[in-house]
Amino acid sequence: MKRWLKRAFLATVIIWLLLVLFAHRWFAVTGPSGSRNLVVEGWLYAGGCDTVAAWYRAGTYDRFFTTGTIRPFAYYLNDGDTLVVGFPEPISGNASIRIDGLPKASARIIAGTDTIALPASSTPMRFTLRDCKKLRIAALSSEPPRDGTPVIFAGHLTIDGVSAHEMSDAIHVLRTSGLAEDGWPSYAHEARACLIEMGIPSDRITPVPARGVSGGRTWSNASAFAAFASGHGIEEFDIATMGVHARRTWRSYRKAARRNEGIGIRSIHDPWCARGRWWLNPIGWILVLKEIVAIPAPSLITEEAEGMKR
Repeated sequence: MKRWLKRAFLATVIIWLLLVLFAHRWFAVTGPSGSRNLVVEGWLYAGGCDTVAAWYRAGTYDRFFTTGTIRPFAYYLNDGDTLVVGFPEPISGNASIRIDGLPKASARIIAGTDTIALPASSTPMRFTLRDCKKLRIAALSSEPPRDGTPVIFAGHLTIDGVSAHEMSDAIHVLRTSGLAEDGWPSYAHEARACLIEMGIPSDRITPVPARGVSGGRTWSNASAFAAFASGHGIEEFDIATMGVHARRTWRSYRKAARRNEGIGIRSIHDPWCARGRWWLNPIGWILVLKEIVAIPAPSLITEEAEGMKR
């Protein structure tokens, strides 16, 4: 029994040392293709977007594509702001929305010729849409805060049980200042907004959202971009992602594109799983172990599944 325990302890120590020495450098791979096109995964944090912006300023990349799945419907509105949700075709159905807010705040919903006043409440409110091309949600408050704090939160808008982000083709927030801001129906749009804030011109960034999630978010994003690239003649590109997620991302995009040539990867520094000290952070262990478990993921996607996703 003692010999067995010693062997188990020795094996544990060896595995731990191998993970500490080699796991991060293997997963957080960087291998640029030389292309000036960069695909940016939409879940990057602000520091990651700043790194991408630095590459733009250095002239490394001049065209950017952001990927990401559909976001939950969630917007904060100041007094007088109006959220406009547009649809490609007039839509009818049973809608539901949750309006939270400050005391004495409310929302006015304009759907075609119908106007509905909704108080701020955590309870979902239901109403009916009839041939609605644009849905407007206006924030109102009889005592708006002087510091500019939002007065309402408009969330969880669904139509016949489907998120409005899945159905809309344009979302804008009209501010009281007269400015119109693009909404964020997907994490691809959120990443685009982050890159614009970091100084990359908006006309150089194209969002490529993945509608629906099948086979995991990474695979869904890879499939959506592969289809987009094929349709727009994009033959070479690099992908930017966070830390140890790089190798799985690289494999997924190559598999989705059905080729390896011309597809590179850039691993951005992840402060929660930093090379050289990731094992000191519990989150670092979670991220590394997650990638170990997911190693077979791209290879398990069948040809039938690929066809369905395309």
